[in-house]
Amino acid sequence: MKVAVSFKRDKPISQMHFGIAIENAAGQRLSAFPSTVQAPNLVPESVQEGKIICEIPCLHLSQGTYYVTFLIRSLNSPHPLDLDRINQAVKFNV
Repeated sequence: MKVAVSFKRDKPISQMHFGIAIENAAGQRLSAFPSTVQAPNLVPESVQEGKIICEIPCLHLSQGTYYVTFLIRSLNSPHPLDLDRINQAVKFNV
């Protein structure tokens, strides 16, 4: 599975990280792919726009309906701040 996300902001974001989650039809999170774990140096400091591609080589899912949720977060403060989140942005069937 390959997921591509483009982003653009009016001002640069420092310590920006992305999250992609796979959820089932009941809304239960089955897998999460946070850039803090998968690719901690993915985004350079103070970036305003770009495209992130997440390739998942093997995703074991049973037949059914699934959703992809996207998250952009800044870790620039003592507490992480969600800058954007799109719950169940993409629906797909297996």
